[in-house]
Amino acid sequence: MTGYRTLGDTLRQDYARMEIKLRGELRQAIIQVLISLSGDPKARMFWTLDKYFKNVYLAYNLKLVGWPQGLIWRNLSYVTSFKRISLLVKLWNEGDLRFEPVSPIEHQAALLDYRKAAPAPLHFTAPPKLGRSDLKARKHRPKKNPMGLPGRYVRNGPKSAKWVTAAAERRAEMATLTQA
Repeated sequence: MTGYRTLGDTLRQDYARMEIKLRGELRQAIIQVLISLSGDPKARMFWTLDKYFKNVYLAYNLKLVGWPQGLIWRNLSYVTSFKRISLLVKLWNEGDLRFEPVSPIEHQAALLDYRKAAPAPLHFTAPPKLGRSDLKARKHRPKKNPMGLPGRYVRNGPKSAKWVTAAAERRAEMATLTQA
């Protein structure tokens, strides 16, 4: 079929970057091991948690272990840099990154909360909600202003910092104590 190429069947002999070549080889190796362990010639690896849980964890009773803790588990296309890809390839070749059978206890725990099936963290801590990001800037005026004059009352937003420091908190507590 024109325009369609199987995994590993490239237009030319070499890849644009070594990182891309290693990523493709790692994908192929993971799929081949998954096929041999499951016995299903159509077995594929899935990289979103819900599909991984349904199509690998539950379907074949296999889990991926050994994913590095400093690396978020997600599709290999989003794992960038030669250093990270080569780390995954090294772990795979040494057998530290591998598929193992799921124990009945892990299976029951994952049925209650499928996030427990994830091979590694899906994300690190959530970023703090800091409020508006347009501090000291005016909002866009929807009405026309052909002369480019400033608004009648220029308000540049809040002047406070995004974080309350421990020192500022202590000062506020001391001020309330002295007033009382």
